[in-house]
Amino acid sequence: MINHINPKAIFVREILEQNDLFITEDQWQCLETWVDRLIEINSRINLISRKQTEVVWLHHILHSISPLILIDFPTDIDLCDFGTGGGLPGIPLAILRPDWQVFLLDSRQKKISAIKETTDGLGCVNLHFIVGRGEEVGLDPMYNNRFQWLTARAVSAIGNLERWTRDLRDKEATLIAFKGGDLENEEVAPAQLPNVDRLVEHPIKLNGYFDFYFDKKKLVEIKFS
Repeated sequence: MINHINPKAIFVREILEQNDLFITEDQWQCLETWVDRLIEINSRINLISRKQTEVVWLHHILHSISPLILIDFPTDIDLCDFGTGGGLPGIPLAILRPDWQVFLLDSRQKKISAIKETTDGLGCVNLHFIVGRGEEVGLDPMYNNRFQWLTARAVSAIGNLERWTRDLRDKEATLIAFKGGDLENEEVAPAQLPNVDRLVEHPIKLNGYFDFYFDKKKLVEIKFS
């Protein structure tokens, strides 16, 4: 694995430690190696905006890891990263939580093939890859009502995410949507969605880094029943 000094990576690690999230050396080296591969492969296949590669550690990696700081997760869960795109947040979460089984779902074979390439040889045996649309994958007996936890960093209204993940979710699942701005602008108020038991907005306010908070970025934790 690549082992080098990356000032931006070091800054992110310092922020995580200021927020009481401590990572082993092996996990950190794995994460750095994966980010280097993501940037390299992104020059060939658009996994993230090419304008964002200079700020990938802050705008993508730290953002993806923030649920581990702000939300209380159980151990040994199956988590579906819906619309994973470039593998965010699913791959960083899988690296830092090896007790989880993380399923990266995307409708585009090209994206899934590319993120498989980024993880080749990293030893992330808890990563799984699914190609398909959520509405269709959820009808597969292997995945129907399977997931108690889901993440969605893809830009879409929460009402769409609720509908697209409906058959993937366990009855009492929790969906974590990465959002920005005011939820009042949603076409359907999230609290009025079917079977919503509880909705909590977590502003992404981190010790040592406040840009997400100033930009009104948040995690929306939706508990279904």
